[in-house]
Amino acid sequence: MSAGERSAGTTLGNHRRRLVPSLLGAVALTLVLGTARATVPTVAAADDDCPIGSVGCFPRMALGLSTPGLPGTTAALYALESAVDHKADIALTFTSFRYAFDATNLRAVALTGAMPMVTWEPFDATVPEENRYPLRDLAAGANDTYLRAQAARIKAVGKPVALRFAHEMNASFYPWGAGVNGNTPADYVAAYRHVHDVFAQEDVHNVTWVWSPAALDTPNAPDLSPFYPGDDYVDWAGLSVYYDQPTDTWANTVEPTLRQLDTAAPDAPIYFAEAGVLPGDNRPTMIHELLGGLLRTPRAIGFTWFNFLSREDWRIDADLPALAAMREEIGVDWYDSAAVTAGLAPLLQVAPGLGGSPQVGASLTATDGSWRGATATTGRWLLCADASTATCRPAEASGPTFTLTPATVGQLVRYEVVATGVGGSTTASSAPSESVLPVPTPPARPVVEARSGGARVVFPAVPPGTTHWRLRLDGAALHLVAGTTADYWLTGLANGTVHTLSLAAVAVSSTATVESPTTSGTFTPMKQQFNPYVSVTGPTASFTMPTAPAGAEGWVLTVNGVAQTVALTTRSISVPGLPLGRPLSWSLAAGAGTWEGVAYGALTPPSTGAFTALATPAAPVVTPGSGSITLTMPTAPAGATGWRVSVGATTYPDLTLASTTFTASGLYPGFPSTWTLRATTSTSRSLPLTGTAAALSAAQ
Repeated sequence: MSAGERSAGTTLGNHRRRLVPSLLGAVALTLVLGTARATVPTVAAADDDCPIGSVGCFPRMALGLSTPGLPGTTAALYALESAVDHKADIALTFTSFRYAFDATNLRAVALTGAMPMVTWEPFDATVPEENRYPLRDLAAGANDTYLRAQAARIKAVGKPVALRFAHEMNASFYPWGAGVNGNTPADYVAAYRHVHDVFAQEDVHNVTWVWSPAALDTPNAPDLSPFYPGDDYVDWAGLSVYYDQPTDTWANTVEPTLRQLDTAAPDAPIYFAEAGVLPGDNRPTMIHELLGGLLRTPRAIGFTWFNFLSREDWRIDADLPALAAMREEIGVDWYDSAAVTAGLAPLLQVAPGLGGSPQVGASLTATDGSWRGATATTGRWLLCADASTATCRPAEASGPTFTLTPATVGQLVRYEVVATGVGGSTTASSAPSESVLPVPTPPARPVVEARSGGARVVFPAVPPGTTHWRLRLDGAALHLVAGTTADYWLTGLANGTVHTLSLAAVAVSSTATVESPTTSGTFTPMKQQFNPYVSVTGPTASFTMPTAPAGAEGWVLTVNGVAQTVALTTRSISVPGLPLGRPLSWSLAAGAGTWEGVAYGALTPPSTGAFTALATPAAPVVTPGSGSITLTMPTAPAGATGWRVSVGATTYPDLTLASTTFTASGLYPGFPSTWTLRATTSTSRSLPLTGTAAALSAAQ
């Protein structure tokens, strides 16, 4: 916030922006199973330039306070220190290019034990809408005389000073903001670097450079990376983070910008250079969430509370419930230099995580998570019967990778980490994986029925461990089909065209999909054929084939359970040696394609029928009569429904079995006549039984 906004009771002009941040804190950087996200190193490294326990040195957290009157008077600062019951490590003040740095009072602030942090705004605070110090001019050296004078003043402080030049550049709140006055990220970076370089040229070494974007929760917030001046120019990443709406949370207000910060400045310490929570009944809860989230953010080194009455009453010293919440948050030992220096047990910031798919043959990878105050971490793999930790036991695996074997099927996997620090150790484990899935057994081949415009796929028996089926048509995966589904229809295909089809058994959990090896083949959509003409004589059935449908490559004829392939060029075929006296079924289907190299990949729905092959009947009793002969029928063969009689050249209409005799008349007496007897059905006839007999004359 600007100097103008800090004044109690000041009405904000239209140039002010909504100070709602939107940043990803690594408190939300938890690794999700199957997802790999970068995290900062989990173990703090010793740094001679940043001793443990010093302000700005991880893992210590620093408390900053910003109060009216700084740096000229520290009365309000002291009052706020008393209210929060904590000495300020940093005192934040604001000034613009209209003014010179007050080296004397900055030194006085430093002598209280609080490092001055100056938000240095390249505009005239009395006319904030005017662009009197364009970024391009700054970068070109137009203001170098002023800059060198200010460098000398900061050097004269003789104590560490943090400079927060041209803050919130990613927003459009100020003349130097993104898109304002034609500004580009490159303009901002050039100006920032030039200011930094002038101080270096003036041999100023007591500055901590704070690059300070705003945490924006708008969907069109610009990417931070183009605004980043570079690691050689930035000591801290200092964000403006405000909860200024009742619905603001860490997730919707802080996380989005922290995600950007992890990309733009992944190694920079994170400091909330301005922080505040709007008044209201929920203020204590929101303070706990904001400051608790910050403590669990990797690389976080503290915050400054903006204690002013401006567009909101950010002051906390008169709000007793809010004050109690802040006291509780900053009362932890991580804000205590002596405690951090002496050593604390590590604080978990980001839980250990798992990556990979929990299936037999695959490998899971683990991360140790992120810790505040850890000097070393060790991890081990656990196998658990359920989601609770009580059922877990050590797995036979070491290192950050665990290759899953059949022995792990059905179990959940965790990774447990022990973080050790100077003051003790802390243990935490990852969330459990889903149950380890087996790789399903390859399925048997499905039945593929070629249909007009498509095909019907009848699934085989479900292999163990299978929850779904996966079909691929011409290489394209179709949606998963539940394993309880009996069949699946493929439609919208052209008759006579060849298609490829494969089937895999699939095991599915909420985080993994495991497919078996496939079984595959080809098929051709076809119309169903007409019925063949079937005739049966004795033990032999004859089939006259219909016209084959387009795309057919052959026939499959099945008689009495015995199938045979018949070429399309075959007009008719006989099947001999059939059993007599009982019903026999037949079917005929057109086939095309192959499955696993064997014909056919698919068959049309079959034409079907049945018949009974008839045995040759026993001989009838033949009795000659006057100009006639009479046949007395024998016992009919099994399955027969009638008789067929021929005498001489005449074949008579079929008789039912109810006819026990048949008389052929009009015969010449004394001349032998040949008779033939067959048993019949509607489709079958027996082999003939023949004999001769002579009719008698009238006188005989």
